[in-house]
Amino acid sequence: AEAMAMADRIAVMDKGHIRQVAAPETLYREPADLMVAGFVGAGAVLPIGNVSIKDDRTCSVRLGDTDIAARVCPNLVRNRAIAQAGLCLRPEDVWVDDAGALRGSVEDCVYLGGRFRLSVRIGQDRDHVLPVYANRRARIGENVGLKVSDGWVFDRMQGEAA
Repeated sequence: AEAMAMADRIAVMDKGHIRQVAAPETLYREPADLMVAGFVGAGAVLPIGNVSIKDDRTCSVRLGDTDIAARVCPNLVRNRAIAQAGLCLRPEDVWVDDAGALRGSVEDCVYLGGRFRLSVRIGQDRDHVLPVYANRRARIGENVGLKVSDGWVFDRMQGEAA
C-alpha cells in the first residue's frame, strides 16, 4: 500500500521475474495477469470465455445472463487469447442496484464501518463471486441486482516477462 501511494512507477515481481512495470493506477486498473491483479488490490478475476472484441480498446463479455462492457488489453486483442481471458472487477466498480440486469445471490455480508462488503455469486458458477460495496446490510441468500461501471479483460496467464 505504501509503494502504491508514494511511487510513480512500480515493478511487480514474482519468483525473480518482472510481471509488470507501470504507474500504480495502471497496475490497479489494468493488471497484466492474474498474479498482478491479486497482488495490487481487492477484487475478483473471473474466468470468461465469451468475449466479443469491439475495437482495440473495448469488448463485451457475457457474465451470467448479462453482457458487460469492459476495457480490453491490447495484447489480448492482438493474440486473440480469448480461451484464457479474465475479467478483473474491483469492488468500487460494482454496486447494488435493484434495476441492475446482472443478478446474483449474496453469500456474505461484512460491515466495514460506513459501508458493507458483500460477496455476490453470479449464476451457479463457483468462480463467479464478486466483491461489492453496499450502503446497506444484505441478507445471506438475498437476490440482488448489480450494475458494473468498469472492468478490464486480459490474458489471465500472461505477464510481461512470463
